[in-house]
Amino acid sequence: MLIKLRYKNDIFLSFLTIPNIVNILTGGICYISVRSIESFYLNFYPNSLSIKFFDTFFSKKLFKLAKKVIAVSDNCKDDLIKNYFVKPEKIFVLPNFIDENRILKLSHENYIKKNIQDKFNEKIILGTISRLAPYKGIYELVHFYSKLKTKLNNLILIIVGDGEDRERILSLCKSLNLSYTFNINDFDKSNYDIYFAGSQKNPYPYLKNFDIFITNSYIEGFPNTVLEAMFLGCRIISSDSTDVLYKLKDINENFEILPRYDSSDEKTELWLKAFDKIYNDVILNNKQRVKYPNLQNYYMNNVLKKWKECLLS
Repeated sequence: MLIKLRYKNDIFLSFLTIPNIVNILTGGICYISVRSIESFYLNFYPNSLSIKFFDTFFSKKLFKLAKKVIAVSDNCKDDLIKNYFVKPEKIFVLPNFIDENRILKLSHENYIKKNIQDKFNEKIILGTISRLAPYKGIYELVHFYSKLKTKLNNLILIIVGDGEDRERILSLCKSLNLSYTFNINDFDKSNYDIYFAGSQKNPYPYLKNFDIFITNSYIEGFPNTVLEAMFLGCRIISSDSTDVLYKLKDINENFEILPRYDSSDEKTELWLKAFDKIYNDVILNNKQRVKYPNLQNYYMNNVLKKWKECLLS
């Protein structure tokens, strides 16, 4: 409220759940931006009193009062209409963007030593960037990776990120006899199956080394890391966590979208078949990076033009 009194703007725009709630409660002309499928967390964490409290007493009552609601995807829009009673005419769908110049610059920071880089170049790098949370599906992804390792010994899995599911994932690695390390320099001494890179302020030097970017999330509002992986030329294997993925895939042959992996025989067969296709393309093209022709739609300046049109209309 003090910020609104101080700046006396005509319109106040907020992002994410708590700022959106505060924006509406403090009055004025409120535009809110919803970046996730809000109802998912209520269903995934049914025993969380805090999520239930904010969803029931604030989000469901307040979101519909905003002047405009910017949703990050069509799935997000549908959720707002169905579960938060926002009128369709109030909702504008605007995608996330990538700051292509910043990503390119940061990806060239060389904090991976040359001898480790050379070792990575000899392998096929399967990688993901994700919070280690149950709904991100990393636990199941490690299960799938163990299936790959039984027939391919030239793979390394790099996991960038940290979170509350870390210990459960590490326990699974031990039970599956997958060797892992937290120190990238260990690859100079021995071969490991998995490298846990932890949270990184700049994940792009890792991302540009991924031959295949893989994600197994239950649900996403907008998959930023997939967009960034495409920009840096990775092949993509992803669970069908959002409608946005099909727009990103378009006609690209190096992009597989699959039902979320859950260790069942049916899903294992499906994922192995898709992986074989992508893996063979990596080998056939000697690890050459992929170019995606539809990415410019998500470059920063192009998306910001759409934001400007929305805010001024």
